[in-house]
Amino acid sequence: MGENVFENKNMQRILISALAEAKRPIILIGEGVRTSNTIQEVKTFSQHCCIPILSSRCSEDIVSGFKYYYGYIGSHGIRYANFILSKSDLIIVLGNRMAFPKESKSFLPLLKKSRCIRIEIDKNEMEREIPNTRIFCMDLRDFWKGMDYNKIHKKKREWIYVCDKLRDSLFYYDIDHPIREIGDWMRKIDENIPMVCDVGNNEFWISRAYIYAGIKNRILYSRAFGTLGNALPKAIGMHYVMNSPIVCFIGDQGMQMNIQELQYIAEFKIPILIFIINNESSGMIKDNERIKYGNKFVHVEKENGYRSPDFKKIATAYGIDYECGVERVYKIKGPKIVELKISKKCRLNLNVPKGNPCQDMKPLLGRTYYNYLDRM
Repeated sequence: MGENVFENKNMQRILISALAEAKRPIILIGEGVRTSNTIQEVKTFSQHCCIPILSSRCSEDIVSGFKYYYGYIGSHGIRYANFILSKSDLIIVLGNRMAFPKESKSFLPLLKKSRCIRIEIDKNEMEREIPNTRIFCMDLRDFWKGMDYNKIHKKKREWIYVCDKLRDSLFYYDIDHPIREIGDWMRKIDENIPMVCDVGNNEFWISRAYIYAGIKNRILYSRAFGTLGNALPKAIGMHYVMNSPIVCFIGDQGMQMNIQELQYIAEFKIPILIFIINNESSGMIKDNERIKYGNKFVHVEKENGYRSPDFKKIATAYGIDYECGVERVYKIKGPKIVELKISKKCRLNLNVPKGNPCQDMKPLLGRTYYNYLDRM
């Protein structure tokens, strides 16, 4: 116990000193904040010190709606979140494995110029070398014990003003089809209803639509496992755990991986709304094949071996209600399939091109405008 107290005091002393020197600190959170049940402590710390919060993509729901939350970072991150990360001089990492491509030319330079303090419970993380990083292996619940906010220099609002300016300038820039339609539909769902999402381009559209919608629903992703088709059985499990209706987002190919689960959902009338984003193609694999082989495709669309079925007929066969389009508002009382049909030409556009700084994302901003934002 005495050793833990010493380590905690030492950590707080280092943190307070780093905050006093920093001009543009950020807090980077991950799933450890949720599992340690320290969400309110993070919000209090952020608000007291005027420090913006960023997250990993799959942790976007932890502090969603909080005024100092500015979205998720990464190769497919929110553009203004990556801008904010690029300008930081101190990164306080709480329960986040920093799984983005740290060794790439997109992220490594900013880590070399910034200072990083990590609070991490997993001892194996101590072995990972990250530039300019001091890591404390401890439970986040212990991290907050005895935190004396009176000793922490409260930051001026100029940094928050820059973050707000970046968000306001870029918020709608990447809200294209189908993100806008999905986000507008998300707002119609009760915020107490949990959501699950499958794997593929659909999960990146969903995560961006979630930020655009500004909702607070719990949403569960597959993370780095890449388990195509997991959303449907996961929705069943989540229903029993949460004792709640569930919204399940899934693509047309993922839907076919575990389509037999519809029998169980229909038989026991489980209140799951299955939202199928149907582009009649295997979009993410098609994008990868385009990068590797040009315009040579195998088994990714009808012309070369892949086919999307008639989901209305499938819904009818299982006795499940079906709706095409996103115009209506739904109260989830039983099984339901909602299908959003989009063009197979619809691609996942927003990403960091290889070698670009993390904030210089594709589709590229005009150079004059980019340089203006980059100099903030």
